[in-house]
Amino acid sequence: MFEGGHQTFYLAPPLLEHKELSLLCCETTPQGLSLRFAEIDDRAAAHEVLGRALLLKTADLSDAALEAWADKEGGIFPEQGFEVYSDEGVLLGTLSDKIETGANLVWVVEGAPGELLLPVIDDLQIQRDDATRRVTVHLLDGLLEANR
Repeated sequence: MFEGGHQTFYLAPPLLEHKELSLLCCETTPQGLSLRFAEIDDRAAAHEVLGRALLLKTADLSDAALEAWADKEGGIFPEQGFEVYSDEGVLLGTLSDKIETGANLVWVVEGAPGELLLPVIDDLQIQRDDATRRVTVHLLDGLLEANR
């Protein structure tokens, strides 16, 4: 399951203090899979993340795992490399990856201010232009602040 040394996981929905988690160890127990992360060092912190989804970026998957996923899903992420702009004309960055969650897809946008996670939901009002390889989105109130 954790072939290829996957060590960085992402919480969904993210907590402000723990967006990324670094895997220290993984073992199978009679109760299930036991994971230990560097950022979670006490029982109270562990209870804060209880019930949240752990995600990997597709860029962190091995070639074999990525090919298996592409066969299952019918292709690789077609929007990768598209420039992302706000509906106010501000360049937010370039789509570099996607994260599948139980609720919705999340786009990873790499830009000058750093990484931005955009939930692909109706309220984001995405406009896609394949000819210019550009995506325009309506940023929800607080979305940029939640990503910092």
